[in-house]
Amino acid sequence: ASTPDEESIHVEGEIKMLGNDFYLDVDGEVKKFAVSSFNPYAEKLLGWGTQSGQLKTKIHVQIEEQRLQSKSKIGISDLRVVRAGGDDLTDKTMGLPLGLVVDLIKNINGDIKLNIEVDGPLNKPEFSIRDAIWKSLRNAIVNIITAPLRLIGRLVTHNSKIQKIEIDPVI
Repeated sequence: ASTPDEESIHVEGEIKMLGNDFYLDVDGEVKKFAVSSFNPYAEKLLGWGTQSGQLKTKIHVQIEEQRLQSKSKIGISDLRVVRAGGDDLTDKTMGLPLGLVVDLIKNINGDIKLNIEVDGPLNKPEFSIRDAIWKSLRNAIVNIITAPLRLIGRLVTHNSKIQKIEIDPVI
C-alpha cells in the first residue's frame, strides 16, 4: 500500500474471455506520476517534451460486445513543456503549438484538469480514441476562450439594452 504522497498506480477489475466474446471492466488510479517519464514518446509523437509535471488520473474502462466506454478524470500539476524538434502534431491537429495549448488550459493554480469520455464500437473504422482526446482538448480551450463572453452574456439579458459604451485609453 502507498501513502497519499507517494507515486502509485492502482488497477482493479474484471476480464473475461469466452470464445470470441471479450468483457473488460477496469478501474484505475494514478497518483503523482512524473510526466517526464513520457518524454521519449511525447518527443517522437508530438515534437514536445516536458521539464516538469505530475499526473494524477482516475479512469473507468468497460468493453462489452465490441463497445468501449471510458471515463477519465485527468489532472496535471506544474506542467512545463519544451519544443523537442520534429513535427508539432498539436499545431497540425489544433492549429496551436502545444506550449500555447498547455498555457490556455491551465487553471488559476497552474493545474490542468480534463474529463475525457470515449464511447463507441471498437469494430468501426471511424472510431478513434485519439480523436476523442483531441476533441476534449479542443473543448477545454474553447470553453476557456469563450468564458468571458459567456459571463458578459449572463450580465445582459435579452430585454436589456446597452445605453452607452465608453472606452478609456490607458496612457
